[in-house]
Amino acid sequence: MNAYVTTHTDGNTLKNEPATSGRTCSCGSWIAHWKKYADQRDVPLCIVSGCPNQATDGAHVEFTRVKDWEGLSFIAPMCGDHNKDRDLAFMSKGNYRLARGNQAETCGI
Repeated sequence: MNAYVTTHTDGNTLKNEPATSGRTCSCGSWIAHWKKYADQRDVPLCIVSGCPNQATDGAHVEFTRVKDWEGLSFIAPMCGDHNKDRDLAFMSKGNYRLARGNQAETCGI
């Protein structure tokens, strides 16, 4: 299983996972986890479609309409404002890599 998945070219419907602020990662931060496991050097703009802000956080998100990925946790690059919105359901930008959020599959090995 790959350490990341890629959003469709026209985006995907995602939602923020609630109550994740207490989760920690041995990578140092969730954005560092995203960079490592999405195999990215630079942090892009926020994944939320239409948002022009720089991503600053690694946000825990779930796909809402992709059966193979429903219920799985992923880490996405997101600006602080969107990451604070725990009820956020959104359309993603296309061709963004999302790192697996399950540490048993990544940094917890």
